[in-house]
Formats: sequence, structure tokens, C-alpha cells
Amino acid sequence: MERVVYFTCSVAGVSGDMIVAALADLCPHPEEVLDRLRKASHTLSPLGSFKASISEARRRGVRGKRFEVVRSGGRGHVSATLFAEVVEKAASEVGLSSDAYSFVEKFVAQLVEAEARVHGVEPSDVELHELGSVDTAVDVLAVALFTDELGLWRCEAFCSEIAVGSGFVDTSHGKLPIPPPITSEVAKKAGYALVGSPAKAELATPTGVLALYALGAKYVPLMPSMKLSRVGCGCGSREFEEFPNVLWVLVGEKPPASVGFSEVVELETTVDDVPGEVVGGLFEELFERGALDVVVIPALGKKNRPAYVVKALAKPENYSDVALGLMQHLGTLGVRVQPLQRYVAERMQAKVSIRAFGQSFLVRVKAVLGSDGRVLRVKPEYEDVKAISKAVGKPFAEVWRVVEQEARRVLEKR
Repeated sequence: MERVVYFTCSVAGVSGDMIVAALADLCPHPEEVLDRLRKASHTLSPLGSFKASISEARRRGVRGKRFEVVRSGGRGHVSATLFAEVVEKAASEVGLSSDAYSFVEKFVAQLVEAEARVHGVEPSDVELHELGSVDTAVDVLAVALFTDELGLWRCEAFCSEIAVGSGFVDTSHGKLPIPPPITSEVAKKAGYALVGSPAKAELATPTGVLALYALGAKYVPLMPSMKLSRVGCGCGSREFEEFPNVLWVLVGEKPPASVGFSEVVELETTVDDVPGEVVGGLFEELFERGALDVVVIPALGKKNRPAYVVKALAKPENYSDVALGLMQHLGTLGVRVQPLQRYVAERMQAKVSIRAFGQSFLVRVKAVLGSDGRVLRVKPEYEDVKAISKAVGKPFAEVWRVVEQEARRVLEKR
């Protein structure tokens, strides 16, 4: 089965040290992994010296691991070029896999790119301040080492919405609002959902958000379905009254049915002054504009007048065309829009040649597949079945059953 990793960032946000701590909590021998990290001390010295440790900790009564880096020296103000050279050389020395090394490269590249966008300069001209310290380098290398040790590179990675905290953070540029611009830039590119928190602190750090992005974690509004096998808990540096300052990392396996996530947009409007004939003609209009589905529900509206609730699903890239179709066709003045996440069974579309009623036909079908590739369901194309029904002079329902059975038999032999 394919494995899944889920980062729960909705309560206490995410930081580099919390990710490391949660992964260390999953690891049976974290000290051995840390020993490999310490071998890079000399190479990382241009950024400063450090001592790294992992210990047991509790936050609001919740146990977990705590990863702590104590630094000394270092300017905390280096060129992006020097930072990249030092970190990538250290990555080579600690013996990372190719996947882990690619993660480090992506982390550094995205950090420099985000800084360049914030300051309006070329990447080659970027100067790193707080993020140029040895802490950042140690965090990214530790995430790479532990992910290597746990063998999680081939997993599908997801994350919840990310709590960012509230208030201000002190930087070399002065006080900046939370989330600071660098965090916002990375979250925007990654497509992450950010949410405020009553805690007057920076809960989502640039290092944490960058690490999620470099790990390939995708935002999902609901936890993905999985058979849970392991849970790691990483504690942050501070204690808060409102919530436990922890990050949970959940590892599991996809369920037997092969499903995935799909982003869609739901559009809805209510009309009470449109003839039924106009509503009936709406379907063709919206499907031509790219709607995935259209539903019309009879209802009672204002002043107890008969009304229709019209719902449509569309892809994020073309939902505005579908919304415009609703407004133009129905004359409605507004359309409610809501982005949604849906589970989608793996399916395939194919043309199959079948033998039915003594004749051969080419039929378009959609097939739902299980995780082992078995055919779970076959659905023939309506128009093709209708044409066969007319050609053989048989009732539609009978033709549908025969075509479905024959199409399944052909697909199962593939």
C-alpha cells in the first residue's frame, strides 16, 4: 500500500525544530541520526557553531520530543550564495540519499527565491539575515536526515491549515506583522491556507513552512483517509496557556480503495422568478462552459414563492466561466462560491470493442479501479448505449446491462 504523511499544523503552527522533533519521535534511535548531523559542524562553521540535542518534553500535559539548537558565533547575515554553498556541502558530508539532497536543494532555492521577491532584488543579490544563521542550516539538514532514516520520501505528504499566531515579530528590518512577508510568500506559492491564532507569537516560522513545501506537502482541508500506523509529536520552544504547543506528524497507509484529492469549486444561486423551461435549458449551457455537475433543487423562497436552488461544480481554473453562465442564463444577480476538496476514486476512460446482439460496437466507458488495479465499476457512455439500442431495436435498460457486462469482461482481460 502507498504510505501517507500528514502534518497537523492547525493548532500550534509549524517550525523547523518542531518538524525535526516530531520526526525524531518516530525514529527508534534519534541520537544516531544526530551524530551524523554533528559531523557537519566544521563545514557549517562559517554560519556559526552549534550544539544540537533531542530530549523528552511536555506542553500542556502532552508529551513529545524537543529538538534544540544552541548556537554561538556566526554573523546571521550572509549572502545567499555563501549560505547555499555551505549547506549543500554539509549535505554531501552527512551522507544523504539523492531524495534528501534534492530536498535540501529545493529548500535553499525556495528560500532565496522568496527573499528575492520580498526585497525586489535578483536571487544572486539576496542577503540573508535571521534565516542565514546556523539554526536554519541545522534544521533543514536534520529534517533531511530523519526523513531519510524513516524512509518517507516516497510517501504522499499533506498538511492542514497552518496557524500563524498574531502580533508582531522582531527582525533586522524592525517589527513586522505576523505572518512576516517571507512566510506569506512561501505559503502563497505552496497554496497553503493560513489561519490566525489568539497566541501573541509567531507560530509558523519561515523555516517550518519552507520545510513543508520542500517535502512536497499539499494543503488539504480534511485529514486524508489512512490506516494510521505511527504518530510523532514535536514540541515547540514555548509554553502557551491556550493550547499545547506541539506538531503531530501522522504516518499511515492509503485505504484499499484507490482514492485521491481533487480541488473543485461549488457554485450556488437561488432564483424564484425564472420559468421552468429556462431552468431546463441551463444544463447544456453550463456543461459547455466546463461544469463538472449541475443540480437543480425545487424549494420555497422569499414570501413562500416557489424557487429553484441551482448548484454546479467546476474546476478552479474555469469556475468563473460557469458562474458567468449562471448569471447570464438565469438573470441572477449573485452566485455563492465555495472552494471544496473531494475524494475522487481512481478512474480510467477508454474505448472498448464489444460483441453484443450479434454485432460489434465501439463503446466509450469510464471504469473505477481499485488500488490493486482491479475493475470495480464500469459505466458506459449514455449516447453510445442509446445509439446501440436504436440500432438493435432493444430497450435501453436491456442494452445498458449487456454493454456494461461486456465492457467489464473486456477490461478485466487487459
